[in-house]
Amino acid sequence: MPSTFTGKEFAKHLSAGTLKQQIVKFGMVKKHDEDATAIWFSEGTACGSWLSIPVEAIEEVTLVSHVKCRDHEHPLVRIVFKEPPADDKVGRALAELARQSGTPPVSVLSGAPGGASGAIAQRRAGGSGLGLGLGAGPSLTCIAWHQECRWVTLYIPSLNLNVPVYVCYDVCDTFEP
Repeated sequence: MPSTFTGKEFAKHLSAGTLKQQIVKFGMVKKHDEDATAIWFSEGTACGSWLSIPVEAIEEVTLVSHVKCRDHEHPLVRIVFKEPPADDKVGRALAELARQSGTPPVSVLSGAPGGASGAIAQRRAGGSGLGLGLGAGPSLTCIAWHQECRWVTLYIPSLNLNVPVYVCYDVCDTFEP
């Protein structure tokens, strides 16, 4: 199902309760040398974990840019996957998992004292997201830091536009005494 509608189409789908979140993934692609009916896909910009995707499972591909990867580059794409058939229980379950594996809204990553690191660390620790020991929330004891990178969707209301943004942030692995 497309994500852009005319006013009448949207009202019809809204009334019928048929609006469904698309299965969308962002990542790098490359030619599949062994199978002409498939492509290699690696989510995000990590060149290494390649998954064979049959082209018949793809509804739409949008070229976003090209991403450098060591001494070469790959196309970075937005892939919209087709809905699995109603009788394919395994495919439907995997589609729902793919929908739920989305990223937090951008507001979680910004707007909190301590920046993205503070907001995410606080969220993971069950805190208020109001800072990282800055007097505006519970103080955290970090036992280790690690970096996470992922795609988020930035919504620009004035343009009614969703823009994919790749963000990296430090996460505090906490210890609660």
